Amino acid sequence: MCGSVPPIGRAMISGNYHARPTLAVHDCRFGNLFACTPRRYVDCMITQDIIRKLWDEAGYGNVAVWDDGTMTSVPVDYSTETKGKRPLLVLKPIALVNRFELLDFALNDEELLTNIEASVRAAGGTISRGPRS
Repeated sequence: MCGSVPPIGRAMISGNYHARPTLAVHDCRFGNLFACTPRRYVDCMITQDIIRKLWDEAGYGNVAVWDDGTMTSVPVDYSTETKGKRPLLVLKPIALVNRFELLDFALNDEELLTNIEASVRAAGGTISRGPRS
């Protein structure tokens, strides 16, 4: 796990368990309870989150991974710069996950996990592998 503080628990967000430590935040205006990631963990990407995004975007374009850990869909002919900022890397979903019949196979493929982690680290990002399903 990235960061100097050990994980403090898990929260269920949108039906998926996230391995990052989370905090519950109450929005007094609407009475809603949200879960969020403490700022010190945002810079640490989770390999399986990137694979899920690649799986969802396969056939719709490429995935740009930014230095703050966010991922956005970008067109195939993306110029690699938005508002003066460049992503860490741009991944091609079809080339990476199209060979897998199911998402679970991609999430547990050692070669794919290692390839993505090496690419993110080579670009200067911080990445950690989440728990296996």
